[in-house]
Amino acid sequence: MKEAAAQEASMAQVNKIFLVFDATASREPTWQMAMRQQMSTARALQDIGKFVVGIAAHSGGRAKFLGWHDNPADAAHAMSQLDCNAGDTNYIDTFALLQEEVRKGNTADVTIMFGDCCEEYPEDVIKAATALNVPVFALHEDTGHGADKGKKVFRALAHATGAAFDELENYQAVVTAIAALLKGKQKDLTGEARIVMERLTRDNPNILRLSDLRNPPALEGPNRG
Repeated sequence: MKEAAAQEASMAQVNKIFLVFDATASREPTWQMAMRQQMSTARALQDIGKFVVGIAAHSGGRAKFLGWHDNPADAAHAMSQLDCNAGDTNYIDTFALLQEEVRKGNTADVTIMFGDCCEEYPEDVIKAATALNVPVFALHEDTGHGADKGKKVFRALAHATGAAFDELENYQAVVTAIAALLKGKQKDLTGEARIVMERLTRDNPNILRLSDLRNPPALEGPNRG
């Protein structure tokens, strides 16, 4: 009974997720397919529970924040405005924009980042990510452009923030898996989303407690903003 009540409370709570995209030129060959998958993910989240997503990206050497979206159509439209442009990665400034949101009181429960390479100093990128004080799930796409370094940085960053690392194959499956973990609904996952969830939990078994950590019972602490 207690488990069912806890899951019901988690479902009713609105959780916030930061989505971070690398939109540099190395990802252009797979970009259109990736965006179609990701836009469908915004709709799939609604089947799991209540979510608001904050979308950020870097492209052409510049970072941008595309706002908060609680409507799948709005989130999909924001993602459709992203284009790949030449320039170095800029995760540091992207995470800095998310820190500004946190200072405004817009604290996310988790961050999910998507990319292939990292052309910044790894220590500085990891420091910027840990400053968010939330788990940062790092999903790595092997495009062959600096992928080995990117993979190492992504893995270290995910573990430093208490999250998990995985190879990026299916946007919808990975976001669905993380959202289900956040809502405590991982037992309901099927198909590819379940396979992704199992890989993530093998990489870091502690994320099985993600729902408890990010959705504390009301009597045990203040409500999250």
